[in-house]
Amino acid sequence: MPNILKSNAFKIFLAIFAVNFLQSWFSAFLNDEAYYWFYGKQLDWGYFDHPPMIALLARLGSSILPGELGVRLLTCLMGSATFALIYKLIEGEATEKLNVRLAVMLMLSSVFMNLYSFMALPDTPLLFFAVLFLYLYRDYLTRDTVLNALKLGIVAALLLYSKYHGILVIGFTVLSNLSLFRRKSFYGIILIALVLFAPHINWQYEHNYPTIRFQFQERTSEFALQNVLGYIGEQAAITGPVVLLVCSLLYKPKNSLQRALKFNVIGIFGFFLLSSFKGNINIHWTAVALPAMICLTYLYLQGLSSVPKLVYGLLVFDFILILVIRINFVFDLFPIPHFNDHYPREMAKALKAESASRPLVFVNVYNEPSEFMFYTGVDCFAINKIDYKKTQFNYEPVLQAKVQGKNITLVSTDSLNAESKLLKVENKQYFLTPINNFKTFTGIWKVKADGLKNMIHATPQALLVNVAKDSNTGDMLSNDDELLITFFGDDNDVYYTYDKPLKPTANQTLTFNFKAPAQAGKYKAVFSIRKKGMPFAEFNSLLYNINVK
Repeated sequence: MPNILKSNAFKIFLAIFAVNFLQSWFSAFLNDEAYYWFYGKQLDWGYFDHPPMIALLARLGSSILPGELGVRLLTCLMGSATFALIYKLIEGEATEKLNVRLAVMLMLSSVFMNLYSFMALPDTPLLFFAVLFLYLYRDYLTRDTVLNALKLGIVAALLLYSKYHGILVIGFTVLSNLSLFRRKSFYGIILIALVLFAPHINWQYEHNYPTIRFQFQERTSEFALQNVLGYIGEQAAITGPVVLLVCSLLYKPKNSLQRALKFNVIGIFGFFLLSSFKGNINIHWTAVALPAMICLTYLYLQGLSSVPKLVYGLLVFDFILILVIRINFVFDLFPIPHFNDHYPREMAKALKAESASRPLVFVNVYNEPSEFMFYTGVDCFAINKIDYKKTQFNYEPVLQAKVQGKNITLVSTDSLNAESKLLKVENKQYFLTPINNFKTFTGIWKVKADGLKNMIHATPQALLVNVAKDSNTGDMLSNDDELLITFFGDDNDVYYTYDKPLKPTANQTLTFNFKAPAQAGKYKAVFSIRKKGMPFAEFNSLLYNINVK
């Protein structure tokens, strides 16, 4: 133990943790952190967007310390440990005396290594368990023991419980060394990981695979060159710039672990490059490759006669930029989109003052309602229009029941009707719209259609549609409610309303007559049920891919 306390890895852990502890204490929620705190209010084996690891960490941390610091406490520890583990990974592969300054600068110069060293986001445990998996994999390569196999199987499951991107680390590591299939213990690793991950798989099954449908069906789109070029440009800028990616690609692996690291870098960036042909790629999705990139970059630079001054210059530039960002998160000197651009403390206070004790229902957002609940202690709800996406609020019947049939205030970023009142908070604006006897149907009623596939433009259609109650909450349908179908196209959207009254029964099958869209093209279609007079519709069905010829 004394040797560990004196090690450079432990010193790095302490230094990073001290900085992150202060950062977490003084910074308001950033990005989606409040949303994952909201996850943790109701622990489950899965959530709409992600597996449950981040929810558990936020819940446990909040039970130890109050405020944002509590929510971030365990991610602070994990993120700081990620730095130490990467250092240990480098230390074990270095063939010469370790250049501590270079190793530390490589880690500190990465934007996402810094952000995911304290923020309560799924990527923080993802990075921790990714580097821990690689660290234990090295032990398993040299010592094929039951204990090493057990540890690797457990960490593989925890990696998957953090974020689905973890499968890339596992998959590309296995692809780098197919001789693993000749080890009996390898099948034990697979079995352990699957057994431990089974509760989440079962959760997906029981909820009709919402995350898989969202990621692989609802999020995909047609090829757009700007998505591919945007991905390439963003990754070039965020990896050093370029230093980490280029150096890690130039390095030639010397052993099985280094080969796994190289496969991870090439595989992860290649996977998302191919994915960019089918949709937009978020810039941080490749962050799971950072441990491998940093380690390979160090080994490449170590092999040179001297580290180029340009490389040190770029690393210092990145470090200064990150330092400015960290200071900004504390003092809110300037807004950074998707991070500190909506002033959650001020927003929550202003909305509570304007709500006049009416429950709030947010429209097309999920961070603001989560932040509102955290900073005020008052429950609220959120709904999404069909031009947005589903969120965890679509799976929160208790919160939904609290606003059902009540006089509420809708909070939106655009005006909904003549009664909408503008409220400005810093650089953001919200519209407050009073709604009496509010009714929401998402998650309560489900609509399915047979034969909703391809169709000829402008031709009459007669769809057999089933409308069924899928919850113990909510009222029966009435003459005040209507069923509609909306088609989303590249150039135009069209919708049709069912022209007969809906029956007040828990299950009904009806024939929906309408004309196919007049303009040919590829569409997505969705059914909605809404109270007549509501200015928008919600999701009451899956998305259907339609080809109108």
